Amino acid sequence: MLKWLYSLLITLALPLMLLRLLVRSRHNPAYRQNWPQRLGWSIPKTDKPVIWVHAVSLGETVAMTPLIESLLTQFPAYQIMVTHMTITGAARAEAQFGHRVIRQYLPYDLPFIIKPFVRKLQPKLVILAETELWPNFLAVCKSQHIPVLLANGRMNATSARNYQKAGRMAQAMLSALSHVAAQTQSDLSQFNALGIPVDRLSITGNLKFDQTVSEQQVAAGRAWRHEFARPTWIAASTQPSEEPIILAVHRQLLQQIPNLLLIIVPRHPERFEWVAQYLAKQQVGYAQHSTGALPDAEQSVWLGDTMGQLFAYYAASDIAFVGASLAAIGGHSPVEPASLGIPVVMGPHVFKCQDSHDALAAAGALLPITQDSLFETMQGVLANPEQLSEMGAAGKQWVAENQGATERHLAIIGALLKNND
Repeated sequence: MLKWLYSLLITLALPLMLLRLLVRSRHNPAYRQNWPQRLGWSIPKTDKPVIWVHAVSLGETVAMTPLIESLLTQFPAYQIMVTHMTITGAARAEAQFGHRVIRQYLPYDLPFIIKPFVRKLQPKLVILAETELWPNFLAVCKSQHIPVLLANGRMNATSARNYQKAGRMAQAMLSALSHVAAQTQSDLSQFNALGIPVDRLSITGNLKFDQTVSEQQVAAGRAWRHEFARPTWIAASTQPSEEPIILAVHRQLLQQIPNLLLIIVPRHPERFEWVAQYLAKQQVGYAQHSTGALPDAEQSVWLGDTMGQLFAYYAASDIAFVGASLAAIGGHSPVEPASLGIPVVMGPHVFKCQDSHDALAAAGALLPITQDSLFETMQGVLANPEQLSEMGAAGKQWVAENQGATERHLAIIGALLKNND
């Protein structure tokens, strides 16, 4: 009953979903492109059997990159297809993989759209990222006997309660999973409590630890840092409610450190222009990276309004605030800055990355903050280069100690493909 209602609601909402894409395309034309893919009309053609990897957005695409790169190397007889739901995820996949994979948007999760798509494509394996479960998609995979791996699986207590409330629909989705590669013991326990037996569960760690950092980006960031020749902090992957807080704190810090530079990198590219206008209204001296300009001595903010260069922005900074953590969104991953040896501060809303947040804090690489304590924390740590150095080294070491998730995933994938031959 709940699944039927879910499908009905999405069907009724479909015209509004398409209209929303059209409205958003006024600021970013990419939103009105590839509609046939979203409607399941565009089915890729290939002579190879398909391994289908679904990474809904930018964060999941970044997390899955080490695995996809390994799939391209380890399974050359297969065609890798990567699907997304967001333009940021699609843009990252295009930049990272180019034509080495088939790239397209996931068709909407409606039986009359997703069923014919899956049946015609007939993938040998579907790999879903983290907690990206779609009822109709999974039902079709199960009916077609297509194995499904939940990779880099996450399941916190709040999500688990929501799945329990969904009753039979949640049970049907979870029963369609051939295997769950959980990040931690806590994630595994939550999946097990939801009814997935232990023989379909493994602890593999977090794929983000295995991502290869672009030396070109790191070199670019360090070159910027040398040219700045000034203390620099970054507010990365920020949300609308966070930028005013960050800017207010930055203004306070400037009274103590007059040459301090702030790099702001909004999470969503369609907000780049809005943030630029906001900075102008606040009469803040700023430069925009998209114009090719680096900030001069009179400009205290640099707007990182280019895609695919987050590692370079991190490498140009002394310390990083990771966004969606002052906003009640759950926090983005602190693994990226830590992997570069950049100290991290994060707000209290970190339920999406709780394990890595807590582990980095315990290692001495991350400082938890609140809106009220951000200024005092930043003031103290920026005045202590030795602490910054120690935090950065601790984070880099912690990331190195937690690598190896890719190989563990590949072992599971090999077994699933062998069983499906």
